[in-house]
Amino acid sequence: MTGSEPAQSAWASATMVGDDGLDSLRVILVRTLAIAATVVFSVAAATGTFDQPLVPIVLVIAAVGGAVTFIVTVPSRGTSTTTRLVFLAALMSVMLLIAVTIQPPPIGTLTGFVFLGIAVFVAASERPRIAVIVVAAALILGLTAILLRSTVPPVAASIFATITLLSVYVVMRFRSIILSGRDLAVRASLTDPLTGLGNRRQMEVGLAILASLADRGDQRLGCLVIDIDHFKSVNDRFGHDVGDRVLRSTAQTLADAIRSGDLIVRLGGEEFAVFALVRDHGELRTMGERLRRAVEHAEGAPAVTVSIGATLAGDEAHGTASALLSISDKALYRAKQSGRNAVEVA
Repeated sequence: MTGSEPAQSAWASATMVGDDGLDSLRVILVRTLAIAATVVFSVAAATGTFDQPLVPIVLVIAAVGGAVTFIVTVPSRGTSTTTRLVFLAALMSVMLLIAVTIQPPPIGTLTGFVFLGIAVFVAASERPRIAVIVVAAALILGLTAILLRSTVPPVAASIFATITLLSVYVVMRFRSIILSGRDLAVRASLTDPLTGLGNRRQMEVGLAILASLADRGDQRLGCLVIDIDHFKSVNDRFGHDVGDRVLRSTAQTLADAIRSGDLIVRLGGEEFAVFALVRDHGELRTMGERLRRAVEHAEGAPAVTVSIGATLAGDEAHGTASALLSISDKALYRAKQSGRNAVEVA
């Protein structure tokens, strides 16, 4: 069947955990750093003693830049990666200028430790590859400022490097743990705990993506509702533990039989649903028959069969989940009335 690769790509993008929380953190940190830079540069320009007469002018420009960054970085829009990197590059350049020109030298040495804060900020908010590059730059510039200004360069440089590397490691490790926990929690909220398939919440997300792909291409959104035949008798004869095992094995069989870009969910009980992009009713029926045969010929005991009802969006049903499921349920009823282990397409 055609069309599985675009669906797979879009479905993979849709099921990935969003980055909204991290974007919000970046906005908060950028705004905090921007207002702090504005204050520091303003105070330094007004009260600092510099070897170079142009330094106060540069500091005023930097203070204005920090204020502008704070104003334009609003939570509703966030900041692009390029904007953040330009801001950080400008901030580090001005801080190095302050560190090597301000008097007395001990103040310049302390100013160099601002690069420690920049490194921690980047480690907490940026993607690992960008973070490594910026942290390395902050470390090099911080060491440069300290080696040029400190009265005990080796000691001060060693302390700075040690604190910076340890802080960055702790922050990145903590961030990794937090994000991993968040991802697990989100995935758990979208997954049926017994079968590992998606649940109704994931169905709503995935269905919107597949419907959008169908609108842009020459395919249509198909829905197949699948019900295990005589499942109650399995529970009655063998017990609920065996019934759960049948549910898991049937779910795995169905998942293995669909295409990589299709969406399969557990609706509840012994009922599943598959959503796929197909060309017409014939292709939808072929898919249903493939799923039916896969379960019928699956290994394991007790053996079960499935009945399947299917429909296409745009006939009687529109692209909403409730409409598709309603029409497919009626077709499923006809499949059961015809003797089960059958496929009916509405």
